[in-house]
Formats: sequence, structure tokens, C-alpha cells
Amino acid sequence: MTRYLFSPAEFDAACREFERLCPWLWQTSAYRSVEHNAAVGGHADSKHAWLPCMAKDYDADDDERRLKAGEVASGLGLHVVVHTVEGGRPHVHLQGLPKGPPPLWWSDLHRGAKE
Repeated sequence: MTRYLFSPAEFDAACREFERLCPWLWQTSAYRSVEHNAAVGGHADSKHAWLPCMAKDYDADDDERRLKAGEVASGLGLHVVVHTVEGGRPHVHLQGLPKGPPPLWWSDLHRGAKE
């Protein structure tokens, strides 16, 4: 499956389509301050703590629905992980970019200042 480097607007549109296709989900996280991200055990360079935010988390009633949502997200070209963080609940984590820093050209065009 092809994964894309989404612009913030493209990521937002893909998330809206994802939500339309997976109405059984509810969003549990999007933007987090650096402090909040650290408090919940987020990665130091989490896309949740970026401005504009490039990550969202969703939950469902059961693993089968989470896995189905992961397939839908992957089909939209999103970077997706269905996982459980230590001490937390299982969830569907979406990103508009892969792990690590984005290419310099992407940052120059789209990324605002980090908090």
C-alpha cells in the first residue's frame, strides 16, 4: 500500500473521509502540547505535538473494529498503527507523515513552529 506525505489540509481531508467510512469510531486525541504529550508517554517528536497537528487517535468498542479501521486508513494512504501504549487502551493511531522528521521541503512548506 502506498503511503503519502500529506499536507496539513490533505491530512485533515483524509481524516474526515476516514471518519465517514468508520462511523463506529470516536476520536480520542489530536493536538497535544509538548507537556501533555510527555505526560501521556508520547514520543518526543510526536506528530500530535506539531503545529499543525499531523496525528490523531481513534478508538472503537472492540479489536475487530480497530483492525478494520486500520485497513481503511491504510487504504487512504495514511500512516497507521493499531496498538496499545504502555498503561493505555488499544487505539488506532493515524499520521499524515511517516515516523521521524519530514523532508526539508515539506517542513519549509507546511510545518509551523513547535510549542
